[in-house]
Amino acid sequence: MAVERAGEMVMDFPQEFRLEPGDDIYVCGTIEALNRFYDNYQQGEQSLVTAPV
Repeated sequence: MAVERAGEMVMDFPQEFRLEPGDDIYVCGTIEALNRFYDNYQQGEQSLVTAPV
């Protein structure tokens, strides 16, 4: 997992790290793992955007 914040990529998260409005989240894994991530963290009407690798 990585977070893009203000043009910077964060991949090593300190314990106090919290997501902020405007953060972009990048995750990778199997379809099943991505679906679990989405099910656990989905909020509001935002959609999950996927890109083939």
